[in-house]
Order: sequence, then C-alpha cells, then structure tokens
Amino acid sequence: MEVNKLLSEVLVMLENAKGVDPRVLKISEKSALADYFVVVSGNSKTHVRAIFRNIVEKTKMLRLKTIGVEGHEDNQWVLVDFGDIVVHIMDKESRDKYQLEDFWKGFATYPP
Repeated sequence: MEVNKLLSEVLVMLENAKGVDPRVLKISEKSALADYFVVVSGNSKTHVRAIFRNIVEKTKMLRLKTIGVEGHEDNQWVLVDFGDIVVHIMDKESRDKYQLEDFWKGFATYPP
C-alpha cells in the first residue's frame, strides 16, 4: 500500500479508537528509520491496549503487514511498525516523560 494511503488508514484507525491528540511527524528527510512517526495517547493502559487491538484488527482486515510490535505486554508505550510508518501509542505519563514530539522538533507535523 502506498505510504500516504497507509497513513490515512492509520489515522482513521486511531480516530475510531478515540486516540488522544494524534500527531504525525514526517522524519524521512533526517532518518532512515521510517517516513513518518505517528504519536497518539490513550487515557489509560486499558485505552492504550484498546487502541492497539483496534489497529491489529483493522490491519488484518485490510491485509496490511506489520514488521513488528513492541510493548503490548505492559501497555504504557506500544510501538507498531509498518515500515514506512511507525505508530507510538502511549499513556499520558509516558508521552509526557519521553516527549517524542520535542525530540523530533522541527519536523513537519499533522495536524499543525
């Protein structure tokens, strides 16, 4: 699937799961890790798990391949790697602590 289409699908998945404050960081110009990081919060560990499960379910339905998943055991910070897009689902405390948006400051974000 083309990366912009995949990004749109991921954002719809996060919206449907009521993800809090999703941010898209375009990192392709400075990193070979991915083209985009998507950072989103859940209101609790249970909500983080629900967002993750929604992504897994929809990914299977759309027959999208994930490269890897990390952190779903404790549901504080779950990472879903689609290759060109890496989704970071974090509880509020982890998002505040690690401040990924600040670390990648200066990169284009959506929404602005």
